[in-house]
Amino acid sequence: MRAFWNNCVGKPKNCLTEINNTLITERIIHSSTRVQIGALRAILRTEYIFKTSASNYAQKKQLMPSTPLSSKTLYRIMAGVCVIHETTAHQITSITQNQRGLWLSSLRNNNTDTSEAMHMKDGLTTLEQVEIVKQFSDQVKILARQESARNYTKVKERLRLWLQKRENAKATPFCWLLLSWLYHLLAHGGMRKKRLRTRTIKKYINSVAAPVPQEFVDCIADKLDGHTWAEKLNLAAENINSKNRDYILYFADFVVMNDLVPDLYLSDLYISSSRGSVNANILTQHEAECVISALNRLDTKASHLAQLCFCLSFYSGLRRGEIAGLQYADFNSLGDDYSSLLKPQLLMTTPSNEILTLGHKC
Repeated sequence: MRAFWNNCVGKPKNCLTEINNTLITERIIHSSTRVQIGALRAILRTEYIFKTSASNYAQKKQLMPSTPLSSKTLYRIMAGVCVIHETTAHQITSITQNQRGLWLSSLRNNNTDTSEAMHMKDGLTTLEQVEIVKQFSDQVKILARQESARNYTKVKERLRLWLQKRENAKATPFCWLLLSWLYHLLAHGGMRKKRLRTRTIKKYINSVAAPVPQEFVDCIADKLDGHTWAEKLNLAAENINSKNRDYILYFADFVVMNDLVPDLYLSDLYISSSRGSVNANILTQHEAECVISALNRLDTKASHLAQLCFCLSFYSGLRRGEIAGLQYADFNSLGDDYSSLLKPQLLMTTPSNEILTLGHKC
């Protein structure tokens, strides 16, 4: 702004001083008041929000990055035809050949236990196996990115040394598998991300660290077939919070992709969770009207409440928690079957409150 002003007037001047003089001359501000650059930026920001919306401003400033729709989702919205979304996730074989060979050989050679393995087998309880897993997961620290990378390297080296010991795979096979999965998460990330956050890795491991050893406590690894593995994993998932049952699927996917249990198939797992490529649940206008019509035909208190929640979600973009927190004071009648809704302040979407206009369907 200063360069533009100097170029126009011909000689250097303080543009902010000229702006204040102009505002004082036009009696917009008092002569004892001065406008700073920060205030001008706030004015421009407020003007942009009033002309468009808070969400548009957030996207313009990359405060709320938007995600473009996939071609299949866009086709579904435009044509109103459902499109099958095929699984696109591809997971590479992450376990080393040395570790895989060690695992398979420890299962085959059941009669060649070392003295250390026998000692561990006799004295190591399920709780102690869980503690071994958590000892390694606790070494994964929540740090800055560069420090976190160095921490990952140290933990991977300790895991590699532990996994290379045959007696560990023989005496505690299921603990060995969990720690091998931890090594994979640190080295290769998850099913769709090459690098996972530290909190995510710790949550994955700590969620399955207890249920898996507990279900396999009386089992001999080399005597289990794929069907038994699937049954045990299904039972382990029942002991996990429903929101975290996906983690059993991630663990089973790791075992299958690395061919650690050749006759185990993910289709045998009936865990009530979705592990495929999940796209946003975007409904077309026609599909939304079908839902509303179905709820109207039910004509019950529950259907009326469900219809109200659905309309608020579909037509205003509110989430479940925001709908649950709405009060009558949030609505203002505009007449002619229209009302305005003051959208609650969102921590992850808009930087300020937003006014939404709702039609008669809401």
